[in-house]
Amino acid sequence: MTLHPIAALLVATTVLAACATPTESELALVVALDAREFARDSVGNVVVPFRVSNAGSTTVYLPTCGTTVTADIERRNSPTGWATSAAGASCYLSLYLGPRRLEPGQSVSGVQSARLSTGEYRLRVLVSRDAQQNPNQSATSDVISIR
Repeated sequence: MTLHPIAALLVATTVLAACATPTESELALVVALDAREFARDSVGNVVVPFRVSNAGSTTVYLPTCGTTVTADIERRNSPTGWATSAAGASCYLSLYLGPRRLEPGQSVSGVQSARLSTGEYRLRVLVSRDAQQNPNQSATSDVISIR
C-alpha cells in the first residue's frame, strides 16, 4: 500500500511534531552535594547538605518541610538496586507549608539528616510540574559514602 504524497507529508509532519513535544520524562534537575563522603556522629546520625538546581526550561515544585526542601536518602542494596533509608517527605503536618516553586535557572539549598549505617547512599529529590499534584518524578545525586 502506498500513500498519496500529501497524506505522506501529513503523516511525517505529525510524527515530527510528536517528537518535538516535551514529555514528562524530560527533567533537568541537578542534585549537587558539597562532598562525596560524610561522617556519622557518635550515635550514627549524619547531616547531608545539598543543592537542587533547575537547569531546564519548565517550572517545577519540590516537597518541603517547614521552609526546607526535602530529599529521600537511599542506600545501595545491590550493584543496581536502591532502597529508601530515610524518607525526606515525612513531615509533621504543622510544618508543611506546601511545595517550593523552582523556576528555570534557580537553585535552592536543603539539608537531610538521618541515622544511617556505613555504606553507599544517594539523595532522591521528588518533583512535580504542578503545585497541586503529588510528586511524580525525581532526580538523584551522585553516590556518596557514609562512614
